[in-house]
Amino acid sequence: MMFRRFLLYKNNDLNMFTDDKKSTNREVFFTKINRCKSIYYIKEKKVYKKVVKSFETTIVDISKKEYKKEKNNSIGKILKKKVYELDNNSSVIKYDDGFVFLESKFDDIEQLKEFYQSDFFKTYVDEDVTNNTNFNDYSLAKFNHNDLNIYKVFKDIKNSRRCDMKKVIYKDMNSANAIRIELFLLYTKLIKNKNEILAKSRKGEDTLSKYIKNLLKTIVILKEYKKIFEKDLAKHVIKNLELIYSHTNIHQNIVSIRENFALIEGCIKNKSFRKFLKSRDDEISENIDAFLSFLKSKEYAIILKQLELLIKEGSLEENIDLEDSIEKTLSKKIKKSLKKFKKLFIKNIDCDSVDGLNKIIYKFKRVEILRNEFSYLFEDDEFYSKKRAYDKLKINLESYYNLLVLEEILIEDITKENHIECLKKDIIESKTKLLKTIKKSFKKI
Repeated sequence: MMFRRFLLYKNNDLNMFTDDKKSTNREVFFTKINRCKSIYYIKEKKVYKKVVKSFETTIVDISKKEYKKEKNNSIGKILKKKVYELDNNSSVIKYDDGFVFLESKFDDIEQLKEFYQSDFFKTYVDEDVTNNTNFNDYSLAKFNHNDLNIYKVFKDIKNSRRCDMKKVIYKDMNSANAIRIELFLLYTKLIKNKNEILAKSRKGEDTLSKYIKNLLKTIVILKEYKKIFEKDLAKHVIKNLELIYSHTNIHQNIVSIRENFALIEGCIKNKSFRKFLKSRDDEISENIDAFLSFLKSKEYAIILKQLELLIKEGSLEENIDLEDSIEKTLSKKIKKSLKKFKKLFIKNIDCDSVDGLNKIIYKFKRVEILRNEFSYLFEDDEFYSKKRAYDKLKINLESYYNLLVLEEILIEDITKENHIECLKKDIIESKTKLLKTIKKSFKKI
């Protein structure tokens, strides 16, 4: 006998299979769900069972009293379903959230092939989900799917059919689904960026910048919503992604200075500085070559695979953010991040240090990423009424940071040529003016 489980289309009339059949009500809930071990309880008629699944499966009968007691400790969704036994070694199972499955036993592979070619299969069956763990009780309990088949959304995003998050993520969607969808979109962008970088397209430099931005977005959102995911795996993935991001620092600094400052044109006239820039360009080139080799490596492929697994699996070990709407949890997190940014700004803005300012900018980017990635949820709030002030502050902070980096580079100059010394004075003057502008912009947010 071969067992198969099929997901049926919701919009088809299935009453013809269930109207004249007696149904059995079945209730299932979990008290532990992770990749190594799960514990769940089943109630059918007046029979109560406890099931422990690990390397082996243990099933024991329990009392009604114990069942009710454990129900208070349930995590995720309590599954309620009606089971209709059919005449041909099959049963239709209707879940209260709308999912409908057909479970059948076939004598051999030939009988299964005949079923695949039947009119019934073409009319009623969405897909064979026998080996798809996204549709077992374990997964259906983990996430409150409602009418959203999140794994179909993942599939559509991967096939570039759904890229407008406005049409997918809505204000009342629970945070777990919304964040997983957003992260999966970023995951596919990282893959696309990586392929474009390795293809050495004409826009390679631009693609690398896009990759860096998408990588930072992924890190920030993962860190803000890590409680949605399996704890140890989330910690491991974040650590690896941050390590990748740290390898791009030299490239970011020099490219940013070159793109944003006319001051550097004055430096080019100085032989010593030209030599210094050349050494930095060589360093960047070596850094990029090493980074490209890493993108091709098995180690990088494993990190990306772990990220995909993390997004698809999720966890209910700590489910604080799971059931609340994305609008509600984001609002809280943005306000908290903005408060931390303001506190750090007041404390460190006068420290005149690259590291200190980098921390301020990172805090600001966290707010910006959370806000901008979900901008369609917050079009009328206070942040967007002050968007111009925020944008101006961001530009000025980055310009100030670049001045500090450039100043550090010039300090390394040992020639003490007049041209360089004059340039240092110009930078100090520019910094003073810019700092005043930054403080004014800060007061407006």
